[in-house]
Amino acid sequence: MIRKSLLTVAVVFPLIGALAWAQQAPDKTGDAAKPAAGAPAKARAKPRGRLPAFYARVVSGDQREKIYAIQQSYEPKIADLQAQLKALTDKRDAEIEAVLTADQKTKVQQLATDAKAKRAARSGKGDTAAADATAAADGDSSQAPADDAAKSKAASTTKP
Repeated sequence: MIRKSLLTVAVVFPLIGALAWAQQAPDKTGDAAKPAAGAPAKARAKPRGRLPAFYARVVSGDQREKIYAIQQSYEPKIADLQAQLKALTDKRDAEIEAVLTADQKTKVQQLATDAKAKRAARSGKGDTAAADATAAADGDSSQAPADDAAKSKAASTTKP
């Protein structure tokens, strides 16, 4: 039973990923396809799907509509499998965490917080609040003197 579930997940998950990636592909139609300012936008009766890669150039309009219908028929099933996968993953993670001691849980949480702060700093989205929170969680009081030293160094290298 578990093998069958895992096999199903192993087959469906890449399909879900491919569909999610296709949904996020940027629109290359440009501004020419957008209605003029002030002109009412034409509303569709129902949302359409996205064709798989390279299908747009080879399918007819009738085939296109059939593909959209197939996609819509599978959407609830895929959403259900995604929910099942999330529930199973959450259950697994809870069981794994239950193996750890309280000290280990604290350490894992701290490592996760540190990694998140590093990612934020690397991506340029980080602010000093994340670093301050990490330093406070560590009980590190050296954060303020380091900031003062950095400021004085920056001031000394600035030319008038």
